[in-house]
Amino acid sequence: MKKFLTLILFLIINLVIYSQGVTIAVDAGTPDESAILDIRSDSQGLLFPRMTTVQRDAILSPAESLLIFNTDTKCFESWVYGSWQSVWCGTAPCFGSEAASSISGNNLVCTSGNTSLSVVGGTLGTGAQWVWYKDLCSGTPIDYGTSINVSPLANTTYFVRAEGDCDTTSCVSIDITMIDIPDAPVADAATSLGDTYFTANWQSVSTATSYFLEVSEDVGFSSFVLNSDVGNVLFYDMTGLDCSTTYYYRIRAVNSCGESVNSNSITLTTDGCGCSPVPCSGLPTVTYNGYTYNTVQIGTQCWMVENLRTTKYRNGTDINQAETDPLWSAAGTDGRYCSAGSGGDGLFYNYYAANSTNNLCPTGWRTPTSSDFTTLTNNVPNAASIMDNVTWLGDNSCGWTGRNGGYRAANGTYYDSQHGYHWTTSSAGGGYYVDFRLYNNLSYQINTFGSPPTYGEYVRCVKE
Repeated sequence: MKKFLTLILFLIINLVIYSQGVTIAVDAGTPDESAILDIRSDSQGLLFPRMTTVQRDAILSPAESLLIFNTDTKCFESWVYGSWQSVWCGTAPCFGSEAASSISGNNLVCTSGNTSLSVVGGTLGTGAQWVWYKDLCSGTPIDYGTSINVSPLANTTYFVRAEGDCDTTSCVSIDITMIDIPDAPVADAATSLGDTYFTANWQSVSTATSYFLEVSEDVGFSSFVLNSDVGNVLFYDMTGLDCSTTYYYRIRAVNSCGESVNSNSITLTTDGCGCSPVPCSGLPTVTYNGYTYNTVQIGTQCWMVENLRTTKYRNGTDINQAETDPLWSAAGTDGRYCSAGSGGDGLFYNYYAANSTNNLCPTGWRTPTSSDFTTLTNNVPNAASIMDNVTWLGDNSCGWTGRNGGYRAANGTYYDSQHGYHWTTSSAGGGYYVDFRLYNNLSYQINTFGSPPTYGEYVRCVKE
């Protein structure tokens, strides 16, 4: 009974009914004469039934002009002519785009190549996307998105801008330049030619970013003194070369698309060496097994000045001494030594000692190869310059101090004491081994026919 009286009181306070209509208001009042229902408020609104599309479609037999608000479509909808029709739909807020600051990508593209272009900076507004153009920032777009891949056929300018529901930004662009593999450069004659150096020169290629220099002692470039990218320069100083030696050089131009074919080849010959004998830098002498050897620097090589005279290997193992003919000529592949021939200096060793895995020369030194003697002879003016001038016929201007003494044959007999024979570790084939010979007619020979390993010859150590 109490609840019923409260409801009656509420209606008396808030609902005033007149013959022409009804007013609903906090402060009541007279309804508008044209309205059957007059709802008034300056702080609140009217809420129609709100529902999803599924809930709307579940209404049984909706009355003609039934009105609801669809929360899926954000539209006021009414049942008219047997279907739900939109009366009015809301519009989402519109946010503008911010233009890109630039385009990233490689602006140098090889012929038949491609590159990726990407938007840098900027933001997309309502319903916006990045739109790409070429040549002009208008017309038919070529692609869409933050990044695209392009394969231009010629120099091309690409543009991008944001286009959306609210606005279209200004364009940013990138210029793509097409480049080819560079043409071959032209090699020019060498300059600043000396005994162990020269300067290689070549002409510029406009599309090159660096140059590849090949220098060889072989006209066919089967091996190389230098085979390297020397940078974006037009000359290169070659140093540390051999005297009186013919060299060849050629150039290739390089850029990001590849390398050119080889240039023409330039031929030159370094000057003859003038020796100024000095001890090896930081190593004027070497003491080994009780004997001190002097050293001499010739070109890039450091040599002992005296022939070896050790009776032990580097590891301390004794070398077999074979002074008598029977001992020397006895069969076997063991290392042996004996005294040098007449007028000689140092000891003779057979090849087995000279090339022993126990190592005949001290640590950091080795028995020379035939190539070591080739380098030596390339860096001296003549044989006399490395032959002793006190006990022999040379002038020893290069300080190598070669001595005569001949060799000892397999049967123990000494021969050719007027000449000097020196072992290398290089094979001549057929069980023979290359040796280096100084002759008393002031000449030298790298004897590639070789000598039997049972011969006794000098060993002159070279620095490793």
